[in-house]
Parts: sequence; C-alpha cells; structure tokens
Amino acid sequence: MSPAPAAPAPLFFGPGEGLFGVYHPPDAMPRRAGAVVLCYPSGHEYLRVQRTFRNAAVALARLGFAVLRFDYSGTGDSAGDGADASLTRWSADLDTAIAEVQRRSGASRVGLAGLRIGASIAWLAATARRDVDAVVAWDPIVNGTAWVDEQRALEDRWLADPSRARTASRSAGTLLGFPFGAPLEQSLRALNLDTAAPHTRQAFVIDSTDTPERHSWRGRVQHMYGPRSYAVVPAFLDWHAPEAVHTAVYPAQFSQALTTVFGAVMR
Repeated sequence: MSPAPAAPAPLFFGPGEGLFGVYHPPDAMPRRAGAVVLCYPSGHEYLRVQRTFRNAAVALARLGFAVLRFDYSGTGDSAGDGADASLTRWSADLDTAIAEVQRRSGASRVGLAGLRIGASIAWLAATARRDVDAVVAWDPIVNGTAWVDEQRALEDRWLADPSRARTASRSAGTLLGFPFGAPLEQSLRALNLDTAAPHTRQAFVIDSTDTPERHSWRGRVQHMYGPRSYAVVPAFLDWHAPEAVHTAVYPAQFSQALTTVFGAVMR
C-alpha cells in the first residue's frame, strides 16, 4: 500500500511570523529539485481565484514539487494594515516566501507563478534574482497606471448598478471595497514591465486579451523566450465586467501551464 499523500500545512512565517501561507509538500517520488511559490493577485481578483490557486498547488505537489502559496502583508490572513501596502512591500514578502519554501524543502532553485499583480511581482522578482528557473505570468499588469485607471472605471460601473444604490459607496483609500492606499497606488502607477527581463531559463505568459497595447511587450517576451512563450486565449475571462466582480473562476489553462512549464524546466 502506497503512503497517503502529505497534507498541506497552514503556517505563519517571516518576521514576527506575520505572513500566512499554505505549504504543500511533494506528493510524488522522485521529488523535484526545485520548489514553486504561487503569487496571488489583490482585492476582488484575489477572492476570485482561491480555488484555482489551491488546485494548482495540489497539481504541482503531485508532480513532486514543494509549493508555497501565501498572502501578502495586509491581505488575506497575513498581518499588517492594507493601507500601508505597496509593491515594494509585497516584493519583499515574496523574497521571504522564497526563503521559507527553500528552507522547508531544501531546494536551492525555485519557480514563480502569479496572476495579475501577483504575476507582475513574480516577473520583477525573477528580474532581480538569480535562483529562479522559470516564471509563469497569467494576465500580468504590464502598465500599472493603465490598470489603476481600469479598476477605477470598473468601480464606477459597479457602483452605478441600481441594485447597489443603497448598499455600496466609494470610500477614500479603497478600491471595490478593498484597502487601496496611496503607497500602493503610487507604486502601481510607477510599474512598467516593458524593461524588466527575468534571469530565467524559461518564461511563459497567458494573456486573455490581444490589444495593440500588449503587442510590443508580447514581442519582447517571445524574442527572449521563443514564440511558444506567450499564449493568447481570447475570452479567457473578463476582469473588467462589473457583473463578474464576485464570480470565482476556475481556468484549467493556468494549472496546465504550470505543470507543463515547471515540469519541463525544473526536473
């Protein structure tokens, strides 16, 4: 009889044990040499992909990877005030998460994967570090100013729904009901991935839109990592539809991309 798979372990880690995460030990033998960290999005997008990230972590653990998914400071179950959040702070949280999964697994190399803001944070980390073998970015925010403006417009449309006339309103320092302070907005408006080149063996981008604004960045990614490094999946999902703000999404393409890319690169 084969042993039962190791159960995921909730944990607090980092300075003052202020970060919350879930560690998924490898379920398969032989174990992979590298570990994987999953980087969540923020705000309403974070709520929409909880099950997707869990399923992705389970799928990777079954391939023999140690996996850590975690909440940034001031989000989810991690400590901190959401009003103090910034990309700099969340990038430091990712560095802490990488150190934690390396400590627990014994792996020296890692793979990073993220969605939206999480994809951008993973991309920037792979640009700054030399121990990242692969990065998978799902709908990354390439231009932070454009994203902030899109989210503000989405909030306007969401609040304009007559059914919310007496139950929802805009509050200072929030975005669609989630903390969105000046440090986060300022750091996002300064975000531009056009000049960020990860030091990785492979990168793979999943994009649900094919707008002219993305074409130059798409070309750069494919120039660095080959024509198969960028997949456009039209109508994958609509992040900007008011009626879908609280709708969970379970795209199989994300888990498939993770297992394919990490499985091939991190043997």
